[in-house]
Amino acid sequence: MAAGHQFPEIESLTAWVAQDLKRQESICEEILEKLPDRFQRAGSFHAIEHRTQSKVNIPCFYDEEYETPLSLVFGGVLDYGMSDAHKKAIQALCSPDEWHMLKTLVEDRASPEEKAVRPFLMSRFPLFEWVAEENIDLSGDLERPDFSTEEGPYPIYLSTSEAEKFLSKSGYRLPWDHEWEYVAKELRSNIFIGGDKLPRGDLSKNVCLTSFGSASKNKKASNFFGIAGLGLAAMTKVEGRNGVMVRGGASGFYPFQGPAQWAMLSTELQIPPAKYARFFGGHPVVHGYSELSWKAADCRGQRIPRPSRFRMACEWFAFAHVQDEGLDKVFPLL
Repeated sequence: MAAGHQFPEIESLTAWVAQDLKRQESICEEILEKLPDRFQRAGSFHAIEHRTQSKVNIPCFYDEEYETPLSLVFGGVLDYGMSDAHKKAIQALCSPDEWHMLKTLVEDRASPEEKAVRPFLMSRFPLFEWVAEENIDLSGDLERPDFSTEEGPYPIYLSTSEAEKFLSKSGYRLPWDHEWEYVAKELRSNIFIGGDKLPRGDLSKNVCLTSFGSASKNKKASNFFGIAGLGLAAMTKVEGRNGVMVRGGASGFYPFQGPAQWAMLSTELQIPPAKYARFFGGHPVVHGYSELSWKAADCRGQRIPRPSRFRMACEWFAFAHVQDEGLDKVFPLL
């Protein structure tokens, strides 16, 4: 949230649930007044708090112009990083040979550090195809997945220049890396998207959902904050020279062929784009209902794949996106 906001009630889940329904409604209306006119209130997402099993109303808003539902993510404190205990938990799911291969993905992640997270809005789903088509000119030279046989709406694959055009026009930005991890961990310390255990069953209907035309599936796929699609590859912003990380991505490989693919359901797996390229290669990947499309770019002699789905977040009240100089030339934007 931008500095100087007047809503301490959303700085934590505890502060929010301490308010009665009348005050919660009043806060939502005051927030709406601070947002651009194209926003309206949407029905709250009804979540269950894990520890107390109590019901929590998650405020939601709707951007009419860009047809985007967003959830309010309450502020809080995050253990940002991968603990030794979580590494051992992932190792326990693998054979020794599998772990020898997989550990290269997790060994560089820093130990957890406590990080404060300010409240923000986050889109409940990735950017949909028709929204991009209606707002920016899409190149006819790019190979894009064909979802015509699936139940839409479904995410759009964009080049980095297309994505930046949309972000610039709409006022959205990418989520910061710690924001993505905070949402994926659901105010806890989840090892995987959805909990501490590797999800089982048909994941195409929940954590690996790639089409969002069913209200019941969307609800089942949504986490505590009402956000679905975290299994899709996402680019997040980080401080530093390169400024980006790849998060998620398991949906593009489902049904999984090995641990390197299901491990991408980890809430803490943070992969630099160059390592992502070396590990998974720069070729199309198709598994059943889902397809991951790549577009390569050259960066200091390395071939970097450019998966192009992205999720949007917005700064409170300022509603401005963040743009890194030179990002379009080198790195993916998902």
